[in-house]
Amino acid sequence: MPRLYALLVGIDRYLAVRPELRGCSNDVDLAARLLRERTGGADPAPVVLRNEQATRAAVISAFRDHLGRARAGDTALLWFSGHGSTAPLPKEIWYAEESGSCQTLVCHDSRTGDVPDLYDKELALLVEEVVSGGALLVSVLDSCHSRSGMRGPAHEPPAGLPPRLAEALDQPPLLTRLLPELVRAAEDPARPRPGDRSVRHIALAACQEHEVANEARREGVVHGVFSHAIGRALGRIGPGGTYRQVWSHARALVEARFRQQLPALETPDRDLADREFLGGSLHRPAAGVTMRHLRRDWEIDMGTLHGLVFVPGEETRLAVHGVRPIRQVRVVRADTLRSTVEPVGWEPDVRAQYRLVLTEVPFPPVAVVVHDDPLLAGRITAAVRTAGPGGGPSPHVRVVPREAAADADKLLRLRRSASGELRITSADHAPLTPPVADDDAGVARTVGDAEHIARWLQVRTLTNPSSPLADQIHLEIVPALPGERTLPAGRPALPAGETELHYRRTGSRWSPPSIFVRVRNTGPQRLYCVLLDLTDRFRMDPDLFEGAFVRENWATVAGRGGPITMSLPPDRPETPGSSVTDWFMLLASEEEFSSEAFYLPRLGETTRSAGTPRSAGPGLRGVLGRLGLIAARRDGGIGPDTVADWTVKTVEIRTSVPGAAARAGSSRPSDQR
Repeated sequence: MPRLYALLVGIDRYLAVRPELRGCSNDVDLAARLLRERTGGADPAPVVLRNEQATRAAVISAFRDHLGRARAGDTALLWFSGHGSTAPLPKEIWYAEESGSCQTLVCHDSRTGDVPDLYDKELALLVEEVVSGGALLVSVLDSCHSRSGMRGPAHEPPAGLPPRLAEALDQPPLLTRLLPELVRAAEDPARPRPGDRSVRHIALAACQEHEVANEARREGVVHGVFSHAIGRALGRIGPGGTYRQVWSHARALVEARFRQQLPALETPDRDLADREFLGGSLHRPAAGVTMRHLRRDWEIDMGTLHGLVFVPGEETRLAVHGVRPIRQVRVVRADTLRSTVEPVGWEPDVRAQYRLVLTEVPFPPVAVVVHDDPLLAGRITAAVRTAGPGGGPSPHVRVVPREAAADADKLLRLRRSASGELRITSADHAPLTPPVADDDAGVARTVGDAEHIARWLQVRTLTNPSSPLADQIHLEIVPALPGERTLPAGRPALPAGETELHYRRTGSRWSPPSIFVRVRNTGPQRLYCVLLDLTDRFRMDPDLFEGAFVRENWATVAGRGGPITMSLPPDRPETPGSSVTDWFMLLASEEEFSSEAFYLPRLGETTRSAGTPRSAGPGLRGVLGRLGLIAARRDGGIGPDTVADWTVKTVEIRTSVPGAAARAGSSRPSDQR
C-alpha cells in the first residue's frame, strides 16, 4: 500500500537572522494534527523539526533519512515554515540561474560561521534523490522566495507582524560549503544544469518570487497565512481532491485579504497538478455536520479549520435539518476540528445524533486602520460613527488602532498621500480606490467606499464549511470556439480550480476569449442555483444566472445558454501583460431563495448599471437569502421558518493578453458592462 512520509520544519527563532517569527511552530503543529486526523495515523509518524532542531545539517539529514525511505508509489511531503531569502550563486555555477542569484531557505543556524542557507539548487538535488526510486515529492513552502530585485513591503507589515523575509545576501558562499553533490554536478559537463526541477516534484509556495509571505493571527493563534489556508483546504477536501484544487482554494483565502501575496503551484508535469492530493491518503471528511452529546456537552464535528466562523459576541448558529419548528443551537466554543454548542430553547435527546445546517454566520464589521495622522483618524472615526441608518454607527466598518491589525480577519487601510489625497488600500497596501481630496466630501466618499468594499468582502468569503451538497453541485468552465453560439454536448470542462484564459491575435487586433459556464447537478435532488459575478471593481450581481432549480442528474448553461466573452474593462488597454480576474460564485440550496440580496453596483455607483435580476418573489426567502441580506446590507429581517442545506462554489478566472507578466484586477464580461 502506498505510504506517506512527512518532514515538517518550523523555525521562529534563529541564531543570526532577524526578525524572529511567531507562527512557524504553530504551522507545523497544524500540519501534524491534520495528517494525524485525516490519514488515520497508518503512515509513519512525521518528523518534526522546530527552531534549534532545524539546523541546516538536521534538515538535510531528515530529508535523506526520512523522506528518502519513500519508494515507488509513495508520497514524500516537505512542509517548511520560516524565513526565505535570496543569495548569489558561487561563481562555479553562475550559469544555473538567469538572474545570478537564487532562492534560499534559512535554517536555524544559517549565516553563522561557515553555515550557508539551504539553496534551492541543493533542495532540487535532495528532491531528485527521493524521487529517483519512483516516489512523488510534494513541498509546501511558507516563506518568502524573492529575487534580488524583490518588492518588499512598502509600508509596515500587512498584519502588523513581520513577513517571512530574511535580508538578501550579496556575497556567495564557497561552493565547497554546499552539498558535495552540487559540487560534482558543477564539475561534470555531462550532468544537467544544477537545480533543474524534477518531473516528480510538485511545489506549493506561499508567494511569487517578487513577493513576501505574511503571518497573521487566526482564532487567537499566529500562523503563516498560506499554511493556515492550506490547512483550511485540507480540512474540507476528500480523497478525490487534487493539488490544483487545494492550491486554488488556499489562494482564494489568501487573496481575500492579501492582494500582493499570490500563492504559486509549480511542476514540470502539468498532469501532476490534477492528481489526488497526497495520493488520495486523506480520509473523506464528514458529509454534513453531526451533533452528539459527549462529556456533558453537545459537540459538533466542525471547527475553525473547516471554515467555521466564531467571533465572541457574535452569533454562529446551526439548526436541525428539515425539522419544524426550527430547533437551533449556538456555538459557544470553537476548536480547530470540533466545536461546542448549546441548544436554543429546546432539549435534545442525549441518546440521539442530529444532522445540522448552518443558519447564522457572524459578519462583524470590517476593520479599518487609519495611518500616520491622528487628526485624520478622528475625522474618519466621526464619519464612521454616523454613517449607518438613521445617523448611527456604520454596520459595515469600524476604525481600529494599528496594533489591532493582526487580530482583524478582514482589514482595510487608509492613508493620506504627500499631496494630501486619501486612498483605501488592502491589508498589504495594494490600492483599492482612486485618490480623493482631503475635504469633508472626500472623507464622506472614503467612508462610503470602505463600506462598499466591506459588503463585497463579506459575500466573497461566504462559505458553508461541511455541506454534503458540495459534492453534488459543480461549476464548470468550458472553452468556447470562435463563432460558437451554443455549447456542444459532451465537451469537457477545464480542470477544476483556477482558470487561465488568454487573448488571441486576430490580424492586427487582440480578440478576447469566450467560455461557456455549465452548472451540473450530479445528485439525487434538485437544487436552486444562483450564479454571481464578482469583480475587482467590487461589483456583484446574478445577471449570468438569476435563479432557477437545476433538476437532479442534469446540467444547464449560464448566460442564457450562450458563450460569455471575458475581456478587459474598457479603460484597460489591450497591451501585452494586461490581465483581469473574475470570481464566479455559485450559490446552491435545497430551497428557493432571493437573489436580490446579492446585488451590489460598481464602486462609486448607486444604481444598477445592467438589467434587474429576477428575485425569488416578494419578501425574504431561504437561508441564503437571509445571509445575503445580513452580509451585504446588515439587515437580516426575521429568522428562517424552514432549514434547508446550502453550499457555495467559487471559480477564479484570470484573463490576460499574452506578454509580460502582470497582475491586475477583474472585469465584467464585455456584454454585461
